[in-house]
Amino acid sequence: MPSGRPRCRALLLAACALAVALLAAGCGRLGEAAAPPGTSTFDPLTVTIPPSPLDPAAPPEPGLLRITGTPSLGLGLLRVAGAEGQFAREGIGARFAPADDEADVARALESGDADLAVVSTEQALVLAEAGVPLRIILLLTASKTEDVILAAEGVEGPADLAGGRIAYQPGGDGELVLRDTLAEAGLTMDDVEAIPVDGVDPGMPLVRGDVDAAVVTGPQARLAQAVAPDLVLVRAAGERPGLVSRVLVARDEVAAERPGQMLAVVRAWQDVCLLDRDDPERIGARVGTIQGSDPGDALVALEGTSLYDVPQNAVELFPGGEYRDTVVGLVAGLAAEAGWIAPTAAPGGLIDGVFAQTVATAS
Repeated sequence: MPSGRPRCRALLLAACALAVALLAAGCGRLGEAAAPPGTSTFDPLTVTIPPSPLDPAAPPEPGLLRITGTPSLGLGLLRVAGAEGQFAREGIGARFAPADDEADVARALESGDADLAVVSTEQALVLAEAGVPLRIILLLTASKTEDVILAAEGVEGPADLAGGRIAYQPGGDGELVLRDTLAEAGLTMDDVEAIPVDGVDPGMPLVRGDVDAAVVTGPQARLAQAVAPDLVLVRAAGERPGLVSRVLVARDEVAAERPGQMLAVVRAWQDVCLLDRDDPERIGARVGTIQGSDPGDALVALEGTSLYDVPQNAVELFPGGEYRDTVVGLVAGLAAEAGWIAPTAAPGGLIDGVFAQTVATAS
């Protein structure tokens, strides 16, 4: 659409400004200093993935896979796999039922109305503690510059947030970023005046000068910086790779009884990663169209997000992988600090990397 091109260019320029600031801080993917977008961290010369106990040629079991999740880039990319025929080529059918909120996702998984769901890492922990029988089978995406803390001019780093008023969305990704940022600076939520703005763009109080900083999403950051160009980037989620992530969870009984379908889903995800590597603009546009959002916005979001392909998953979901060994425990600790889960939660047991392992070692 010609009328959308100037806006898209402006968004891309804003995203580039955020990305430059982030790269200056040394951000990268899990286990990397800074890898080019779309590349795999799997190096067969330095990493050995053990053989899988599953048969990689196991055919998909009969039956439709029902997939839910709140709107996210991870869910959008899986829907692209369906629209591009990747699921059909793998011999499976899928029905997507996007949810309005996390409570709807929990109800669908609890009742068995959904077989798979795209959720955040912290939501997976909360669901598991609530007794929902699930396991994480894929790490899909992690935010780099799509979740950031912006502040008024003069704030040079996280330590300068002490005593300041900070607007944030409570109970999710923004709160995780805020708590982790404060902890990195040796601070806690008691050392700042945290202003919850549930249902409101936290960037607007910052633009008005009502607060000193705000935890915002990528689109909110770009809007705030367009209105107030002097705002500074204090921290981006990508400085703690994997902190803000989306994973694919399966109900325990589905993963146990339909391994062929799980392997097919994993192969379809790998196909999407390869499509993104070859033509990210096309995939971004497809995500935007499928989710009913501006394709330019979706492309910018894609550029500000890491995708984890199947070989990466076969490393990160096993002992020795940074996601399994460090990130999930970090998220669990922050979630416990926030009161979302009990401090005794054992997150590592939720992860089942065997399907990624099988596909990664099949060739």
